[in-house]
Amino acid sequence: MRIEQVEAIIQRMYQVCQVNCEAQLARFLNIQSANICSWKTAKNLPLKACYEVHQKTGCNLEWLIDGHASTFDVTNLDTDAFLNAFYRAIQVGAHIEYLGVNRDIGRREINRLGLLMLKQLYHLEDAYLDTKNCMLK
Repeated sequence: MRIEQVEAIIQRMYQVCQVNCEAQLARFLNIQSANICSWKTAKNLPLKACYEVHQKTGCNLEWLIDGHASTFDVTNLDTDAFLNAFYRAIQVGAHIEYLGVNRDIGRREINRLGLLMLKQLYHLEDAYLDTKNCMLK
């Protein structure tokens, strides 16, 4: 890993967190500024911080890490695609120890939670469209 990769990640974090410097980013992430400096000399990407920025801002995690937009299209979201993406997000969160996931929880339980979230997303989208239609009338 090169320092340029980490610098690029930090710049993308600045952008999505709407901050201008390491001190502001550190405050946003509730960490010490020295942690951000240490990312530049570490041998690993700051994946835990990337995941936290993703959780707090909703930015695309793939874009945050490698600068490329995901091919995952939310405008044509189907249930299986959503559940797979949701399951992967839970796995990543557990792997980097951002989420405490009980080892007894299986894919079925995670899918059930994902379906509840998807229903809420559709409900929010419908509410937004209803509001938008009312404003257009």
